[in-house]
Amino acid sequence: MEYAVVDIETTGLSKVSDRIIEIGIVILKDFKIVETYSFIVNPKKQVPNAITKLTGITPKMVMSGSEFIEIASELSQILNNRVFVAHRVGFDLKFIASEFKRCAVDWKPCGILCTVELSKQFFPNWKSHSLSTLSKTASFKNPRPHRALPNAQTAAAFILYLKSRFGSGVLQNVLQNTITDLRSDKPELRDMIKKLPEDSGVYYMIDRYNRPIYIGKAKNIRSRIKSHFSGTDISSNLIKGHNEIKNIKHVITGNELFSAILEDHEIRKYWPIYNRAQKLPVYKYTIRSFIDGSGVWRIAVAKSIRQLNGDHYYSKGAAINKIKEHVVEFGLDPCYCGLTDKKCLSVSVHNTRFKKFINESITSKPIYKALIGDGRSKEENHVILFKDSKLYGIGYTKKRPNKEVKIETQQFIRINSSLICENIIENAFSKSEVNLISLEPDKIKIPSSIDNGITPNFNLVKSLF
Repeated sequence: MEYAVVDIETTGLSKVSDRIIEIGIVILKDFKIVETYSFIVNPKKQVPNAITKLTGITPKMVMSGSEFIEIASELSQILNNRVFVAHRVGFDLKFIASEFKRCAVDWKPCGILCTVELSKQFFPNWKSHSLSTLSKTASFKNPRPHRALPNAQTAAAFILYLKSRFGSGVLQNVLQNTITDLRSDKPELRDMIKKLPEDSGVYYMIDRYNRPIYIGKAKNIRSRIKSHFSGTDISSNLIKGHNEIKNIKHVITGNELFSAILEDHEIRKYWPIYNRAQKLPVYKYTIRSFIDGSGVWRIAVAKSIRQLNGDHYYSKGAAINKIKEHVVEFGLDPCYCGLTDKKCLSVSVHNTRFKKFINESITSKPIYKALIGDGRSKEENHVILFKDSKLYGIGYTKKRPNKEVKIETQQFIRINSSLICENIIENAFSKSEVNLISLEPDKIKIPSSIDNGITPNFNLVKSLF
């Protein structure tokens, strides 16, 4: 196995807005240095003064360098079919992958290795695993610590040091457990991918304990799974998880919006360890009605307690906007509703209108609306159901003659709406003309059972010991 030990210098920390300005590569074969490469890259943007002070790379130097697209083909040949090695590999990997993606150039490293993780395997008690620490350990003097090739040479020297100290056999064994294997031609992985559909849906990467360690959505499930093992689209948060994948399950949805909602629901259900930190937004505010000491009915924003009845809101602003709607609809006095200091109505008029507001709120029936579209087959529709303007659940129902709108299904998932879900819905409405269909409650028949008939069930192991 050959290794491409890489280091880069960039204009900043963002793979989106910043660019590479220097690349250094050391090729190891049979634990010997066989080639080195150094590239100054023109980022087509200003090099910040702080970066120049840190690295010594000036705007004049990068102006004379090649643009990444001009060296992309040569770089892909250098990196292809070799283990991509770097110190804190996630940083270098995301920049290299992003640059290749912009150029539409494929590259296929056969694995990923982080020298920080490698150092921890051999020296777990060290307080620091910095590149300077590795340099001292390997007795390699780094002449320019903030330049790409010297840094790559330092990381390579550390690997060679481990070989000389512990022997190639021990090093090979440790590397086998430390390298993230990206080869999609592994027989077991190839067979799993071959069985996946080329349809829209949600997929689950499963470990040996039958736990979902990563959940994602895709227009084309098979193609997306392949991309997880492609250098052009490596999910840095899943790097360590590749070796743990023992099975891949999937759910065909037939609809991208359905997939996005289901993905969010399943992530918040299982919290897979390799999904990016997905915040769990909580309802923080609600609206409460009360009579003050002077006998005036008032309405105010309060901290939310989910067990109590009533509307709940993610932000105080959203709750205030709802109060404004009630004030306009029922002609309430804004002063008694906490919106202004100026009184507009007598107490008796305000209280009379307020009681009407309360009575209608109590006696009003729930309002159901739905987005209904093509399902997983010609015989069914997908349903995204809303109750009182909030996402209520998703499921499938049989298509009915004469376009009759009725939902009867055993395949339904009750969704506890999150801020992410609400953003997904809002974006869908803003991008296209999506029409909500109003439904009477007697037209809706959905199960209360937890077994939804859509998603796979995982018998989660709570403790391994």
